[in-house]
Amino acid sequence: MTTHAYPGRYITLHGIDGCGKSLISQKMWSYARARRKEVIVVREPGGLPQAEAVRELVKGGNYSPAAQLMLMHAARCELYEKVVVPALKLGKVVISDRGALCSVAYQGGDLGFDYVLQSVLSLPTETPIPDLTLWLDVSPKIAEERRKARGEDDDHANWNKVRSSYRRLCALGLLERVDAESTPEIVESRVVRKVQDVIDGMSESTTLPALIHHNDTLGSFNID
Repeated sequence: MTTHAYPGRYITLHGIDGCGKSLISQKMWSYARARRKEVIVVREPGGLPQAEAVRELVKGGNYSPAAQLMLMHAARCELYEKVVVPALKLGKVVISDRGALCSVAYQGGDLGFDYVLQSVLSLPTETPIPDLTLWLDVSPKIAEERRKARGEDDDHANWNKVRSSYRRLCALGLLERVDAESTPEIVESRVVRKVQDVIDGMSESTTLPALIHHNDTLGSFNID
């Protein structure tokens, strides 16, 4: 992973299913658009047809943790080379539902935290370090209640293990924790305070003319 010097901004959101990434992604998108920034929303794995195909492959197959990790890396290499980096070069704001560090949280328990982290840090492609990486932290119990309220079946993932890995990543300074157990309004205000410096500090050259700032909608991907 490398620090990028592009005019755009790259923001990734992390957390277990039910933490509120979808809602916060929408709020961040609205915040950036209100400041006349061009915004794209992607997800990992996914974000373009090839990577979405890998996502479905992983969901539908009984792959070993090592095979899952390699498939995830293949999908994100496509996403970074063909979507994220070109967008950053053009001065766009890229909001991603999860990022490369999610592999450490999800596969690190089986393959080893340090091993997966090293594999993420040494991907064979340009992997820009996000300008802001947020971890929306909720307890597995609260997240489960939210998923049930949405009518979702629980996949019985080991959410405590995933949450512990995110804690380790936070302790290493690789992401910033946001307490996401409060009301949506309070969580939104906490996130906006962190997003302000990132987006408001962008160059004026990345600001769209007022005439182009019309009614538009959030990107086409349904994010978890």
